[in-house]
Amino acid sequence: MKRKRQLLYLFILACLLAIATPAGAGLLAQEIDLNQMGEAYELNLDSQGMLWVSEAAGEIWRVDPTNEQYTIYPVGGGPSDARGDGAGHAWWVDFNTNRLGRLTLGVAQVDVDIWEIPEEPSELSGLYSTAIDSEGDIWFTDYYDPKLYELDPDQAQDNLCVYDLPDLGLGIYMAISGQNLWLGDTWNGRLLRLDTADDATHTFTWWQLPANSYPQGIAVDGAGQVWWADTTLGTVGRLVPGEPTYTAFDPPDIDPLNDQTPQMLALRGDQVWVSLQNTGGIGVLDPATASFQEPAVTSDDAPVTPTCSDLAATIHSTLDPTPIPVDASWINLSYATALEQDGWRIFSSPEGAVPWGIASASEMWMVDQGRQKLARLEFGGNLYLPVVVKP
Repeated sequence: MKRKRQLLYLFILACLLAIATPAGAGLLAQEIDLNQMGEAYELNLDSQGMLWVSEAAGEIWRVDPTNEQYTIYPVGGGPSDARGDGAGHAWWVDFNTNRLGRLTLGVAQVDVDIWEIPEEPSELSGLYSTAIDSEGDIWFTDYYDPKLYELDPDQAQDNLCVYDLPDLGLGIYMAISGQNLWLGDTWNGRLLRLDTADDATHTFTWWQLPANSYPQGIAVDGAGQVWWADTTLGTVGRLVPGEPTYTAFDPPDIDPLNDQTPQMLALRGDQVWVSLQNTGGIGVLDPATASFQEPAVTSDDAPVTPTCSDLAATIHSTLDPTPIPVDASWINLSYATALEQDGWRIFSSPEGAVPWGIASASEMWMVDQGRQKLARLEFGGNLYLPVVVKP
């Protein structure tokens, strides 16, 4: 009798585990609607665990993963790459103008400050991406002009510095690692590294990638390896500074008529999560088991002396009353497993999806630009119930 009872409990445990981790069940997800009049690109996580979404409809969204609430800040214009500094502020640039904005989140009101970045009258205006270094300086790029900007909000004089990118490069996305800023130069097909230590002169170090490279979606892991999504070569790249080659991982194709196009990526442990376009899905790369190529890469240095000047905020306003958090209406669904091959797992998003920004927190998060959704992936984890086997 005792033996039969033990076998019964073990059978129940096996059934529970099978229910908790169904084979081939796909990727569990929750989704909420973003502004259907907007167009969301980036998704950034701050040091307090808040997610920031930029909406082209003139809104910035802050999502709190702990209580599943979000707050909408109507700032106008075309906000791009908004991110929190972990100290009660959020910064963004305006893709339609030459403006840098800051939200100061107070209890009674939210303050909005705008800096007008000087540009030549004949040039197109359009600031694009942001980064915040360990000193609290704000870095941002120009979509049309080969310049990188640094604003020190705590400095009274010479607080705006402008860096000319080597060989008329155009910077898209950035990543900060220690005192290094990494930037994808889409014009020259390069990775750029700038030392950010406060000094009169700085040095750009650049790595030349193969022809037609278009690096974006940059991230740096704990070992100092640089990862990026290459949207024209259709690969995920990994660079170890100092090596004569880099590693290129090519995601397998689901549809032979449409190559997978890595767009953005995020690191999670030993995995690389990638938003994929054309087929519209999420890719999870295990670099330890995936096939790769090792194209040659050359490197060189280019010293740069920034031009610095005084810049003060020219527009101040308040959001009054202060926006209040909204309870999110999450919809549960599953992204089907489309392919498991060669160190990759690829999940299909719903029809019409255009995955873009992706971020790693306690779960993975993704912005679906095509359907205007914010998706929370792997929510809840697996359910394991204790089973007590009595003698």
